[in-house]
Amino acid sequence: MPSRRVLTLVAVAVVFFAGAAAMPIVDTSRDIDYAVEVHPATGGTVDGLSYSESDVVPYEYLSPAAQRAFDRARAASNDTYVVDDENQTAPDLHYATDHIDVGYGLYPVRYEGEVYSLRADQVGGGIDVGALIQLYLVRPVLAAFGLVSGLFGAYYFVRE
Repeated sequence: MPSRRVLTLVAVAVVFFAGAAAMPIVDTSRDIDYAVEVHPATGGTVDGLSYSESDVVPYEYLSPAAQRAFDRARAASNDTYVVDDENQTAPDLHYATDHIDVGYGLYPVRYEGEVYSLRADQVGGGIDVGALIQLYLVRPVLAAFGLVSGLFGAYYFVRE
C-alpha cells in the first residue's frame, strides 16, 4: 500500500491537472462593436475637424440603416448607438478604427436645418490579454505543478 505522502502527492497532481484541463477554451480576440455617435456640430467643425458645405450630407440621402443609426444615437442618453453585429451596421458608413476624417468615419449631416456630427467607429477588436494570460501562463503553471507533484509521488513510491 502506498504511503500517505505518495497518495497526497498523486492527489495534488490530479487536482492541478484537473484544474488546467477544466479551464474553458477561450477566444483570444476581443469582440468588435460598431458605434455611431451623433451630436450637433459646433463652429463649423465636427469632432474638432472643419468641414465645408459640400461635405454636408442631407439626412434624406443616408441609407435607411444609416438613418436608423442616426435616429437611435440622437435618442440615446449618451448620444451613442452601439451594435455588435456587422450585419446591423449601415453599409454606406465607414466605421473607422484608428484614422478618422470628414467623409471617412465622420460625417456632417443636415437634419431639420441643423448640422450634426455623425461619427462611426469600430470599437474593440485586437487581443484579449486576460485570455492570453490564462492560455499561456495559468494553464501551463497548473500543469507544471501537477507534473512535478506527480513525479515526486512516483519518486517516493519507487523509494518505498
